[in-house]
Amino acid sequence: MNASDDIQLFVKNCISFEQEKRPKMNEIMLFIGEQLNKKLKESFNERKTKEMLQYFYEFVFFKFKYSNNILETAKSLFV
Repeated sequence: MNASDDIQLFVKNCISFEQEKRPKMNEIMLFIGEQLNKKLKESFNERKTKEMLQYFYEFVFFKFKYSNNILETAKSLFV
């Protein structure tokens, strides 16, 4: 497998037969965020990192600002 030891261990926990060992959704989201942050720090110079963070911020802002409207519109079509 071509993934870090952290990712390999996390995936192993995700597919565990023992439910209590599997991470919860918020733990999965936190792990993904930490891995993305780690990768950004490793991969980009300071200027590029700032650009990527700005892009990420705008994406998150857009998604949260407009996702409720999109969901409400979709819901109204089926109710």
